[in-house]
Amino acid sequence: MEQERILPTHIISGTTFIIDVQNEQLRELGRPDNIISFNEMAYSRSGYRFDFNKELKNIPVSFVNGYETIHLPNMTELDPLGMAQKYGISEIEIIRKKDVDIMVDQQQLAQRERGQLPVIEIKGHLFYVDLVMDSLRPKDDFATAGIRFNDIDDYFLESSNHYRIPYNPATHSFEDLDYENIKAIPKGIIIVDIPWQQHLDPIAYARIHGFDKDQILRESPIQLHMKAHEASWDDTPIKQIIAKNLKRDLGSEQEQSPDKPQRKRGRGL
Repeated sequence: MEQERILPTHIISGTTFIIDVQNEQLRELGRPDNIISFNEMAYSRSGYRFDFNKELKNIPVSFVNGYETIHLPNMTELDPLGMAQKYGISEIEIIRKKDVDIMVDQQQLAQRERGQLPVIEIKGHLFYVDLVMDSLRPKDDFATAGIRFNDIDDYFLESSNHYRIPYNPATHSFEDLDYENIKAIPKGIIIVDIPWQQHLDPIAYARIHGFDKDQILRESPIQLHMKAHEASWDDTPIKQIIAKNLKRDLGSEQEQSPDKPQRKRGRGL
């Protein structure tokens, strides 16, 4: 059995941390529960930057306590062997490379920077990701403007960082539902999950918002072809909403109905 590799270490403000490239984190030597994730750090081609509190020996939860700014090299410098093993390449290929060079598909990145738009497949139909036009434009269908991000803002789920929208496969369009009055699950409409704009097109997202391209690419590596996940209506609160609306309308009808006349007693009855 191959012996487990001893991971390299790095000293930060007098504290020794183990460099765990596989999990993209720093772990304090002797305190494995004290973890600093590389994903919480700012990134550029020169490396990583983060605020460090010497008492916590971690990123401060607030700026009340004292902190200092720490600069770290790329993981390709901190642990070239670990990066080579993680991404299945040789150590020679790591030389003079930055993390973003290894993490991002350079061929797809070059295609995108030459102007090729990413596409996402939604229920078998391709859409161009056009963040400049604020939309997903359906390929070979000029009858619809497509799906505008401004129209689906209310359908964004922060917990999972994606949009979950009602979609009409026949018209290749988003279907906004009247949740105040809906009484049944609409026929011909499905639920699809669409990634956040940064994940759909990190290059355009960085340009539009003025972010460092390499920081965004490290968080969201370029993908020129994606596929939207079809969710189930059971993954939404639609059934509870419908039940609530039906109950409300039933109660309203009962309130509006006139009282039934009292039947008078007659002889023999």
